[in-house]
Amino acid sequence: MEALFPTLEIDYDEHPAFRNLARASSWNDKQLEAWIGEIDLALDYIERLQIRVREAESHYRDAVLPKIEALAAYVGQQLPGTALRKAVAKAFKLCGDEILLDLRCKNERRLFDSRPLIGPGELSCHESIHETGLAIAKADTDDLRRLQERTHAEREAMRPGSAADDAGRNVHAYGQYDPASRRAVDILRKTGIWGAAEKYKRLRLELAYCALELSNEGQTWYRDCYSDAGLPTSDTAYLHYDGNFSVIKALIYLNDVDLQAGPFRYNSQSLKWKRSVFTNTLLVHLDQALGERRYHGYGGTYYRPRFKLTSTRNDFASLPRCFRSSSHFGDDLLNGSPMSKRLLEAERPVTGPAGTCILFDGYGGLHRGGLVTKGERWVINVGLQAEAASRFAQRYRRKLREGVIRFTKIAGVYSILKRLRRVFP
Repeated sequence: MEALFPTLEIDYDEHPAFRNLARASSWNDKQLEAWIGEIDLALDYIERLQIRVREAESHYRDAVLPKIEALAAYVGQQLPGTALRKAVAKAFKLCGDEILLDLRCKNERRLFDSRPLIGPGELSCHESIHETGLAIAKADTDDLRRLQERTHAEREAMRPGSAADDAGRNVHAYGQYDPASRRAVDILRKTGIWGAAEKYKRLRLELAYCALELSNEGQTWYRDCYSDAGLPTSDTAYLHYDGNFSVIKALIYLNDVDLQAGPFRYNSQSLKWKRSVFTNTLLVHLDQALGERRYHGYGGTYYRPRFKLTSTRNDFASLPRCFRSSSHFGDDLLNGSPMSKRLLEAERPVTGPAGTCILFDGYGGLHRGGLVTKGERWVINVGLQAEAASRFAQRYRRKLREGVIRFTKIAGVYSILKRLRRVFP
């Protein structure tokens, strides 16, 4: 039997933190599952057609978007509370936008001009990520030293005891053309990581973001979600998947990382588990829309406030069963449960010296990192995005700008006509 993605298996009705919450009983779960199945089948069909992007967009608007909008309307009508309905409606809208963007990028792959792999590093990374969703390389000593020098000022400002240090995540974002970003990109190209990533995605990539992160044992952003229910921090805390097909990620360790220093961990088996593209994408955007701190008035450091606060768990419980989950579900697994044991056994920690470079498919595989029990971890996080995604976004912004200009002109003419009527009734 094919293994299911864990988000489809968790029974929150039996979870100690949710067990006694009131639930809406009006959901037709079988109908909702059938609805989701139709959306997934339509998306798979469009992807298999291997047609031009504009044709794929037309198929999406005819066969997929109406189903998503109808499902969103059905769910919204039965949810309690205006704030919850607005947040869920926003999540459905962003989910549809994300699915369309991913569909465009997937169809763009048919135009990918594959070039020969250059050098043993690129070939090794390519073979590894195709087999396991994960590739590891080692940066040249001089390149690593230059990157460490470029990040020195930020690291000093972020050290424990500094103004930037607290129990939350400690991150410094670099601009696209910042010297540190250029050094990181240079390392990824020289090690073969960049070329292997393009070959794996079958898309030309560009830098989406570059950020320096410090993780240490004093941070609590992933701890004690359900302490009010008497539960310890889950052994699988922060285990999650990413929601963007168009993005693939890489890491560069700036210091030696052992098992206690919060190494990156990856589950290659999860690449093959059965999942719903629509549901997994929607869960990412539900996490974002319902997790906004202004929605909860939350001032703590834990990164999933809607699960931490007992006052907002009722919102979660009121959702249909098929949407009662999270992209970051690892915190919700009970220690010692069969699923927790299975996931921990399949997890591979990536330890290594400074200069260790990691490429991974976060969209397809479960992963986590930065959960330090002793010492600290300095890492450069890099996101590589399909150039096509930026191109489509620019096209959307251009159309939006043209629409605004057209509306402004029409509004201007209308305003002039109104004034003329006043003068010449």
